Amino acid sequence: MTHKCVRISLVLVGLWLCAVECLASATNHIDSTSQTSTWLNIGFGWNIFSGSSDQICGRIGISHQRDDNVFTIRSLHVEEFALSFGEPRFPSPAEKETDFAVLYGRSLHAGSGYNAFSIGLGLVNSVHRGALLYGLNYETVRITSLGVSLDIQMFLTPCRYFGLGISLAGNLNPTRSFGAFILCLQLGDI
Repeated sequence: MTHKCVRISLVLVGLWLCAVECLASATNHIDSTSQTSTWLNIGFGWNIFSGSSDQICGRIGISHQRDDNVFTIRSLHVEEFALSFGEPRFPSPAEKETDFAVLYGRSLHAGSGYNAFSIGLGLVNSVHRGALLYGLNYETVRITSLGVSLDIQMFLTPCRYFGLGISLAGNLNPTRSFGAFILCLQLGDI
């Protein structure tokens, strides 16, 4: 991870913590029936916007919930993937998108099920192919843009500290919008 990505991640963590603190201090008193939980969400999956099945994705995020309000910071990475045995047979560089997002959403618990829908802002770092240089090698084009990040989480939580489910996540931006279907683990105080 580059220094720029680390700085962006730290800024997003700071913004997320400020939002959680503002929500907590805006409440005059803590209701004894108030529900609070925090969890880590990690997973791997596939890009669902491109017409090809050769793009994989990974996601990591931290969510904090108070009652029905959910605050999430997450990173979503989508990248071309090809297996090569011997000489490369796919274009270089691999095209990829990485979204660093801060989201707010609403949740619904029903028995051992958990659902949440969130929307927010995401900074997207992209690598695309430019002009053909030679063979399968292209010029590297790096683009940074701001987009609208979306996140839907659907989990079964058989115990208090573990959940298993799916996430539909994406980013709508002027450069190249993307979305992913992700199989995820949810770990923490759920």
